[in-house]
Amino acid sequence: LRILSASGMDVHLASSAAEALALAEQLPAFDLLLTDVSPSAQGEQPLAQRIETEHQRTGILFTSGDGVPDWLCGRPFISKPFAPTELLCSVKQVLSANSPAGPRRSAHL
Repeated sequence: LRILSASGMDVHLASSAAEALALAEQLPAFDLLLTDVSPSAQGEQPLAQRIETEHQRTGILFTSGDGVPDWLCGRPFISKPFAPTELLCSVKQVLSANSPAGPRRSAHL
């Protein structure tokens, strides 16, 4: 959170998938969903699917300290722990991939 805020991004924090979806409905647009996933949990998959459907220009970056869930299969992912520069690089890559105009400056966590 601090890493992204310090780099000039507007950051909104949600503590659950339900809270993230409610926040997504309130925001007119956001550029990135950074979501922590667990190999055994399936709650993050429906969250990502809803964001992809309802906010098609929003990039999604997954993170975990417990391994990569099988359903991620090639999706943008960063393993924890990560250095601040690794996070910023991954965020910029996802933002660039989802915007023909290049990186934007808003994150939704």
